[in-house]
Amino acid sequence: MWPVLEPVLQPLLILFGAIGLAMLVLVVVHGLAQKGRVVWAVVLGGHALLVLLLMVTWVNGRPGFFEENTRLVHVVAGFKELWNGPPDPREQGVDLILVDQVRSKVVIDAFGTVNAGGGVPITDRRQLAQLMEVLAAHRDHIGLVVCDIIFDRATADDSLLAEAMLPLIIDRKLLLAHGESANTPLLHFEEAMGSVTVGTQADRVVRQVLRSEQGRPTLPYLMHARYHGFDARPSRWGFFMEELRTTGTIRTYPYFLPFMDRLSETSYVPQETLVGGGTEEAQPLHPLELRDLVKASAFLLVPRIMESPAAKGPVIFIGEFLSAPELGSTDIHLTFRGEMHGATILLNQFLELERGAHHFNWAPLRWQFLLLVLASWIIFRHFRRNVTPRTTDTSTPTASTTAAPQQPAGLFRAVVRVLWEYAVEAAPAVLIAAAFGLVGWCYPQPANVGALILYLIVLDRLSRFANTTSS
Repeated sequence: MWPVLEPVLQPLLILFGAIGLAMLVLVVVHGLAQKGRVVWAVVLGGHALLVLLLMVTWVNGRPGFFEENTRLVHVVAGFKELWNGPPDPREQGVDLILVDQVRSKVVIDAFGTVNAGGGVPITDRRQLAQLMEVLAAHRDHIGLVVCDIIFDRATADDSLLAEAMLPLIIDRKLLLAHGESANTPLLHFEEAMGSVTVGTQADRVVRQVLRSEQGRPTLPYLMHARYHGFDARPSRWGFFMEELRTTGTIRTYPYFLPFMDRLSETSYVPQETLVGGGTEEAQPLHPLELRDLVKASAFLLVPRIMESPAAKGPVIFIGEFLSAPELGSTDIHLTFRGEMHGATILLNQFLELERGAHHFNWAPLRWQFLLLVLASWIIFRHFRRNVTPRTTDTSTPTASTTAAPQQPAGLFRAVVRVLWEYAVEAAPAVLIAAAFGLVGWCYPQPANVGALILYLIVLDRLSRFANTTSS
């Protein structure tokens, strides 16, 4: 029932919460606004700090991803791709080798027996076992192997696949996906399982947590931790988490709002680069098919592993990248940037973790605090002065007031005055939207701008109404 009501109820709950908080804040501000300058400064700073704390500890953790957020993130990510071309993970020092398994499926019946006549299409585990044997033989040159496949149906080849996976599991080089349904016992390695749970609203992926509600690390975060060889634990502060790295302890948020701009599915398409008078094909991030690797891994895969430019070795990600619904491809999800394969979403979130989107950083908080102080001053300034409300003159117009039409100069000044008043009224929301967008551009920590704009607009309108009625 909740997934059906969520798109309607969640915005309403946030709206009522914004109205309730705004009314409570105005009651306090109205009583303190006429005090001295020190009290006034405390009011502005206290309100900014309250909003910042709520945004960091609660608002940013909700999937309430408003259309304002969608537009902002979409414009920022789209501009980056338009300016720089499709994003390349190698710019972050991460070398990805993508393996697509959509066309490497077999059909099994209810007893797990391969049955070409009809049944359920699953990944050919015999082919996957052959790939795992090749990867295990070169595991010293590999950074990580991730298998984004749920093995929830038992087959006769499970023991063969488990045996091929074991060397990678022992070396902590292999990670497996843990979904709503558990893997079969032979293919369930507890220490290697990462949850693929994501935060959604109206079936759109809008949030990424570091741990699921059951306490299991999510797959992107487990990738990040294994790739850098650190352990994570809850912070003594309760809200944060701590990464225990060899270089020291890093405090992190328990979630972040993903930009989805680290990897584009346009990167999967081969491109041509102009070279001199002709063109040559640029090295694409094109997925290799599992069935091809089984036949020619010595030519297609092993050289890529051995020649990887990444210091930690390549990350080999096995999943669905090339849609083929007729072959049982179903791992496609809706995001605020359109439809994406589940593997693309997970890799985007892993790359965002690699750039520190979850790290606690004082710098953006300081900027956001100053912006909120400025917005608070713009909104609460009504209570610091006696504003005489405009009255409508209902008297009968005299000849002197109606004889001559308004001159062009007076009309121009009136238009400018109206535009200025409109700009001043809209300043808090426009300021926060633009400034938080700039902070999100400079720092890898996006904020739930939609909820923030909603609260500031409600607060501004209520403050104007309260000031008018009390004057």
